[in-house]
Amino acid sequence: MEIVMICLGVFLVRAITVCMATFRLICIVKNKKGTATLIAFVEALIWFLVVREALTMDEGGLAIPLSYSAGFAIGTYIGIILSNRFISGFFTVNAISTKITDADILKIKNAGFGISFLPMEGNKKMLIIQIDKKHFNDINSILKALDDKVFIMVNETRHVYHGFIK
Repeated sequence: MEIVMICLGVFLVRAITVCMATFRLICIVKNKKGTATLIAFVEALIWFLVVREALTMDEGGLAIPLSYSAGFAIGTYIGIILSNRFISGFFTVNAISTKITDADILKIKNAGFGISFLPMEGNKKMLIIQIDKKHFNDINSILKALDDKVFIMVNETRHVYHGFIK
């Protein structure tokens, strides 16, 4: 019974610390030094306290390494879901189309998105749309409804100054 509790503890703590590591990495990329540092400290402290006990166990065979690995995998999955939900950011969406008209651009503006466009050779337009990342599915659906073969490029934007963002 003791080995089961140790394995459960290793699994849960590893899942939690990997979630924390995912957030820490995003904070590093977003240049949030203080938050990343605090998360790193708590993450290391929690893991040290649990791993110390797990490594002193002489029994269990593969149970502890399997618990560690399963916690790592689940923590990665949950960390990605949580970071997508709670970490804000901006995307620059560039779309190139031969079908999107000036009236379609007005529809995109009326949907609440700021948009600029550049005329290109061959009756193409390049749309430039700066969005909060939580609205990506909305703009993606609108663009694909207007032109099912629209070429879309998405880049994460580090800073946005002025302009209009839904």
